[in-house]
Amino acid sequence: MQGSRSIFVATMAIVLSFVLSTAVSLYSLNSVTEDNKKQLVMLAAARIHDTIRGRLQEPIMVSHAMAGDVFLIDAFRYEGERSEAENIAAFSRYLEKLRSSLGYETAFVVSSNSRRYYTYKGLNKIVDPDHDDHDVWYSMFLAMKRPVDLIVDTDEVNGKDWTVFVNHRVEDANGRLLGVAGVGVKMTNFQGVFDEYQQKYGVKINLIDENGVIQADTDTEKLTSAKLDQVKLAKDSPDEYLYQMTPDDQIVVTKYIENQDWYLVVQSDAHLGFAQYSGILLRNGIVCLIALLLVLAASRMTVQRMNRLINESIRDKLTRLYNRRAYEDDLETLRRERSEAVFAYIMADINNLKQCNDTYGHAAGDELIQGAAACLRTVFSPYGRVYRIGGDEFAALIHATPEALAEAQKEFKHCVENWRGKLAEELSISIGYASRDEFPDATTAELSSVADTRMYKEKVAYKQRSQKQEQDS
Repeated sequence: MQGSRSIFVATMAIVLSFVLSTAVSLYSLNSVTEDNKKQLVMLAAARIHDTIRGRLQEPIMVSHAMAGDVFLIDAFRYEGERSEAENIAAFSRYLEKLRSSLGYETAFVVSSNSRRYYTYKGLNKIVDPDHDDHDVWYSMFLAMKRPVDLIVDTDEVNGKDWTVFVNHRVEDANGRLLGVAGVGVKMTNFQGVFDEYQQKYGVKINLIDENGVIQADTDTEKLTSAKLDQVKLAKDSPDEYLYQMTPDDQIVVTKYIENQDWYLVVQSDAHLGFAQYSGILLRNGIVCLIALLLVLAASRMTVQRMNRLINESIRDKLTRLYNRRAYEDDLETLRRERSEAVFAYIMADINNLKQCNDTYGHAAGDELIQGAAACLRTVFSPYGRVYRIGGDEFAALIHATPEALAEAQKEFKHCVENWRGKLAEELSISIGYASRDEFPDATTAELSSVADTRMYKEKVAYKQRSQKQEQDS
């Protein structure tokens, strides 16, 4: 959910920035004359800057969501406890699902412990900055101590195409580095935008780093090798568009791209006439409306995709309850926050599931599991979260008053007793409750132990009753 909120906030910021800059552009272009070409080029640079920043923002947000993904953090943490084949399968499935669902050319992770470079295609290599020049980026990125950075490089996995890679540090709760994760966007995605605006405004567009080295250009041969000299850059003035006139009468406008250590450079002939821009007012108005609609639609789709991916990762497929991963995360949150709210811990286990599987088949066993999940969800989900933590094991973490908990226990018993399946005849569940009302000073772990013990005692009592009934019959 955190990733979805970040995407929403960032998207709204992009939309607001676009609306404001376009409004300023329309107002200023309406009064432009032959004597103020400086303002004209600066306004064109503002329009281009907002578009490029929008293109870079989404992959940055996706890499940020990856860095906070509990599944990825756990995969790094337990990498050494699994076989290489298991690690490759886990990482490649995760990366392929993310890459294909969000439409990126590549997605990757690098483990800081093993230096293994995983992609959606599997294990690519062992990163070795000391002996492989193509891996120097890794040591440089770690040395920066920055959470995220962009680099332009050839993609070794996909035909060596020039690609903008977004690298993001992955850390555990204590700030210890676990690895690097991110996605890649082909340079052609930016070159198409550059070509469109160069023709539209009659300018030359580049992205350069702080040393003047070209990072993005319509000419692929210039990437990461050619430099723009005598261009003023001002990282200390990130909100300003800097203007200069070169000795050969070129107008140059530069703008720092926030938090990415790149600079937009827009160059234009000083002798441009106003007639060349006579149609910009009309075109900008149309483009503004279309772009706003596209940005809103794309933002909504991105949020929905991210929410769907996150929700799928914490849900049990058979019952749609929260899974063990979500359960352990929530327990950790409770232990960390030490909440004093009215709290109850519930453990539940289905009786005779194995006997049902052996007698009627696994489809009947699945029906029992789904029936148990339905009763637990109906009764306890209004008070908190319900989890399937094992084959026939369930748990619930709820916030309810003693009165509400007592009423819920009656309702749950009634639900179980009245359940009837198509394959299984009846449902029986052993359940244990432990609340902070009973044990005011108990920790979450102590409440868990009490609930588990009570559930186990009820299960033993159920077995004794069943055996006695068999003997009497």
